[in-house]
Amino acid sequence: MKGPPGTGAPEHRYAVVTADLVMSRGLADRRGTQRRLVQLVDTLNTEFGKDLAAPFMITLGDEIQGLLREPVRFPPVISTIHTAFRPDAITVGVGLGGVATELTTRVTEMDGPVFVSARRAVETGKSKKLEVVVVSGSDHVDAVLNTIYGFIGGVQSRWKLKQWERVNLYRKHRSLEKVAREAGVTKQAISLDLRFTLWDRVLVAEAQLPEIVAFLLGGTPGSSGNARV
Repeated sequence: MKGPPGTGAPEHRYAVVTADLVMSRGLADRRGTQRRLVQLVDTLNTEFGKDLAAPFMITLGDEIQGLLREPVRFPPVISTIHTAFRPDAITVGVGLGGVATELTTRVTEMDGPVFVSARRAVETGKSKKLEVVVVSGSDHVDAVLNTIYGFIGGVQSRWKLKQWERVNLYRKHRSLEKVAREAGVTKQAISLDLRFTLWDRVLVAEAQLPEIVAFLLGGTPGSSGNARV
């Protein structure tokens, strides 16, 4: 990826995360869903503020979008989105690439390859009914990441509402005992409820994704993923 002509400098690679509610206009509690979307934007901007080149905002009524400085930060953003909305209720598209315009605090005022890729990703996800799609500019990178997210999304789509809620409690507490306490049941009941859901494997895969992204983009584990490719 090249920078400005004549400079010989590599262009900085950003990540745009776009999330669009599925069938939002047909929702019974549309007002409540909109409130949850606003709360999600607030949560993302609070938790990932230092990682954002431009904060998340609602862009098209039922869609949110934000610009991340480093690609390795998009996996935890997706995980946070999926604690607010079930993966089969919201389509997430991730685009990687450069920004062609000046950076501003509003994603709607910017343009460039990263935004084009994000739009392509979310439209592909909606048309193919996929929970997450990544468009990076590299077929190899896309194949690996979309295979992983296809597996994770396929597993999560089979979770019942109660199972999804309890996995989210585990994300919060990192303890089955604390999950049981908050849910008002025994630890054994939680274990039985989550049996056969592969929830622990999903969380392991999610935790490894930033390292995988860095490696695929030519960096090393723990790097920003902005090494030259």
